[in-house]
Amino acid sequence: MISKTQQVFLDILKGDIPSQLEGVDTNELFELFRRHRLFSLAPVILDQLNEEIRQKWKQTIQSRTLKSLHYTSLLGGILQNLKKEGIDALPLKGPVLAQTLYLDTGQRQFRDLDLYLKREDIDAALNFLLKSGYELLSPKRKFSRKQWNYYYRYKYDVGLINRELGVVIELHIGLYYPGLFEASKQNHLWKAPEVVQMGQTRVSSMNRENTFLYLSIHGAHHLYFRLFWLRDIAEGLRQWDLDHRGILEAAKELKVERLLMVSILLANSFFEIEIPEAYKSQLAREEKRLNKLTRICTNAILGPEIPGLQGKLERLNFYLNLQPGMKYRWLVLENFFHRWFIRKFLDR
Repeated sequence: MISKTQQVFLDILKGDIPSQLEGVDTNELFELFRRHRLFSLAPVILDQLNEEIRQKWKQTIQSRTLKSLHYTSLLGGILQNLKKEGIDALPLKGPVLAQTLYLDTGQRQFRDLDLYLKREDIDAALNFLLKSGYELLSPKRKFSRKQWNYYYRYKYDVGLINRELGVVIELHIGLYYPGLFEASKQNHLWKAPEVVQMGQTRVSSMNRENTFLYLSIHGAHHLYFRLFWLRDIAEGLRQWDLDHRGILEAAKELKVERLLMVSILLANSFFEIEIPEAYKSQLAREEKRLNKLTRICTNAILGPEIPGLQGKLERLNFYLNLQPGMKYRWLVLENFFHRWFIRKFLDR
């Protein structure tokens, strides 16, 4: 059972603006916009708030917009500096997505810069950034070569912070989903990149089909517990003229078609986006399984921000149902153990 405040929030996502906020807990509503990082949609109700509360909301919206603009101003220089070191990096989400999908970097909130690197470039990138004023954030310390190799088998990103610049970077070396696809297959996401103009800088980025597929994989992996990821999917379906048959074929090759299908179903449910024809036969073929996966995601979206034991078990159940077979399920359980082991004993 969802609260009246949650229902109003969900209505706003669909463009159904309430005529009044009577009976709505504005503190709860504020927390929903914060959790789901969707303050860019909040201005439509500001006039209905009293002056004191309105000022708090305005300040929050402004601070997040300024942070997005600050990160955008840094992205080109970071990419250029890596390029000088012979390191190619593709920006994920963040400023480039805000520009290509929303035509306005202030319309999408982001708290770090995500860069996608090839596995063979991660060591050089780390060494360069650590010499350039960055510190390790996740993991918290440098590892031995043996420890790094173990880390990269089960973790696919490294976080760094530059306190002087006020920026956090995440370096991604893959989308490791044990049992779904081999690490080598994710090079598909590097195919046919496109150039995006970011102010005075031209930035190389994944093309729109690969971007959409990546967003579907990433958001569904997190069960869309923050709805700004799902908003990207909805806007991609609404704004971009995509080759959906090509996207589906790529998803099947990578064995992530269920992640893609769940993303499509949730975009339809929460944002009332029409489902493209290319996906309908696949959706019908796996209707029962996909309904189960979608229900788990919906529970994560409407449930607490920090899940309890039940939420964690549902997350595990979600991963176990992405592919058939005991071998796959064993790989999922093994991956969970090693990621827990890294957090508990290695990264401290």
